[in-house]
Amino acid sequence: MMTRETPKPTIGWLYLSWKGRIGRQSYFLGAALILVVQFYILLQVGEAGEGNSSRNIMAAWGFVLIGYWIAACWAVLALTIKRIHDLGLRPIWVICLFIPMLAMLFVLYLMIKPGTRETNEHGPAPFPKK
Repeated sequence: MMTRETPKPTIGWLYLSWKGRIGRQSYFLGAALILVVQFYILLQVGEAGEGNSSRNIMAAWGFVLIGYWIAACWAVLALTIKRIHDLGLRPIWVICLFIPMLAMLFVLYLMIKPGTRETNEHGPAPFPKK
């Protein structure tokens, strides 16, 4: 029987890779970090817009925000796909993120529903019960 190698849990793996599984807590904390960084950038955009001579600074932070949103889309997809793997669902369920009202309910479901305790085709459980 061929066993799947468990990916090394690093920040790069968490936000860039679509392979493996993550638990509820890792999903929540990963998404929370994405939001905290986004709010910081939005705060910088807002503060830059307060002065008359800050048009260039505001534009620069605006470009940073757009770039961050592109990277954050990939990171959210990576987090969600790994969480879907943990639940034993098919990756096609990631489409729920693109349906506005359903997306909120789906993310709540991913944060609440415990993953499967058994090893599946995506690897062993992130935090197996002993």
